Amino acid sequence: MLAQLLPYGPMLAEHCILRAGLSPGARPATDLLSAEQLAALMGEVRAFERWLASCQTTAPKGYIYTSLTPGEGDTASVPATPAALEALPPGTAYVDFDPLPLQQKAGRHVLEFETFDAALDEFFSKARLHARLQPLLGLPRCGLAA
Repeated sequence: MLAQLLPYGPMLAEHCILRAGLSPGARPATDLLSAEQLAALMGEVRAFERWLASCQTTAPKGYIYTSLTPGEGDTASVPATPAALEALPPGTAYVDFDPLPLQQKAGRHVLEFETFDAALDEFFSKARLHARLQPLLGLPRCGLAA
């Protein structure tokens, strides 16, 4: 598979391949790339490498993917302001996080944070809160009565 030829692991390789407009499942032995396809792929690999190099001097943004589905006309990416976080519907779950918006997750509802550290803090603080509340929410109603 084409993704196995790139040295970044499957998620990042797939990201570069999709951004180049190629299929991650293509088999290089049988699905030879044209010169244009190879140029597009190498361009996306170089773009990723530039992003990676920039992380040495500038903290990357952070992205949290939620369980929400963007509605028609909605943008999938929402700046994670306090108002935006407060406006999330009850029951919205944080599903995943990344330091860059991966192409294979395009179209999913995502909260954009100024830094990856801020996204991790939000993601794991909500996970800890959920873990603390879960036993209480799982009790029968009579267990909560005084």
